[in-house]
Amino acid sequence: MQIFRTVILLSAATTLLACGNGDSGTMMSAQDDDTETFRQALPAAGDIELDYRSSGGSANALAGQQSLIAGMTAEAVIGTNAFMIGHFAIMHAVSRLPPTEEGPNSRVWQGTNNGIDVRVEAHRTLAPGGTRYDYVVAGRDAGTTGDFLPVIDGHVVRLDEQYQPRDGFGIVRFHLDHLNTLEPERAIDGKIRVGFRKANRAHQVHVRAINIVTPEDPGFPAAAEYVYAVRPDGSGAMQWFSKSDVKKDSAPLENVAVHSVWRADHSGIGSAVVFGGSLEVDYWHLVECWAGNFTKGYDMLETPGLRNDSGDASTCFGSPQDLETPAVEETLPDEDPAIPAPMPDEQG
Repeated sequence: MQIFRTVILLSAATTLLACGNGDSGTMMSAQDDDTETFRQALPAAGDIELDYRSSGGSANALAGQQSLIAGMTAEAVIGTNAFMIGHFAIMHAVSRLPPTEEGPNSRVWQGTNNGIDVRVEAHRTLAPGGTRYDYVVAGRDAGTTGDFLPVIDGHVVRLDEQYQPRDGFGIVRFHLDHLNTLEPERAIDGKIRVGFRKANRAHQVHVRAINIVTPEDPGFPAAAEYVYAVRPDGSGAMQWFSKSDVKKDSAPLENVAVHSVWRADHSGIGSAVVFGGSLEVDYWHLVECWAGNFTKGYDMLETPGLRNDSGDASTCFGSPQDLETPAVEETLPDEDPAIPAPMPDEQG
């Protein structure tokens, strides 16, 4: 997905800022247990790394045709993983260094690289049900005394002992606009905000992209949103909207809204609405059911005045026609998405 390629580029740029053989400031003794507690509390790939891929198996397939909805869902999940893993690699590359400042409830790491002073802070407070850590990766022109601009920031609450180690929830913000101030040659803008929750192998992630501008992806949507939830057994659901080259004919891109649901073996049902772009009609409405290897057993394609059904609807484990696709929004509020509420499956 285009959104995730841009975030990976952001992560790579921040890595260049934060890592290297720069001035690391006055080092303090850092290999103590409490510093390690701070390191372990910071968000990491295992908190939100999601899984949706073909698991094999097929029955009553439509001549081996692959599900478009399952493929798009898998692509979005893969992009989400790359996005978050890139972010956490930055966070932990910096926090593995000895801190330059230590307090009873804080750690600070600071250094200089490629003409940028980089500062990573983590602050700890008690929170209902666990411990909260606020964190920020920020930069400024080296040698100046101005304010640091946050490039990545947010918070995570690590839950108490009734949950698995490192279970928690929180917010991650990517400030492309601030990165552009530090590196104006990139000519980028916008923000990406993420809310996440992981508890007892139940995972939820909510991604919101706001006013994104990037020369690397000229067709990048100004607004995109992804809401993902997966249960401990691997079953789950995803609702998202964005722009995508559904017709495979380049710009203009089509508006896409998708709702997919899958079982533990990754067989699923989905509903997608496509409009705009280079479509010759007002909309496509696509409904599909697929096996664990993403091979379709049933599909329905509807356009104004036309409907075509193929395959065997009895292969569907539910009624995909009842799935609601999210509304496509051209403008999203510059606000954090809500942190996902606890799922009943967390107690399982």
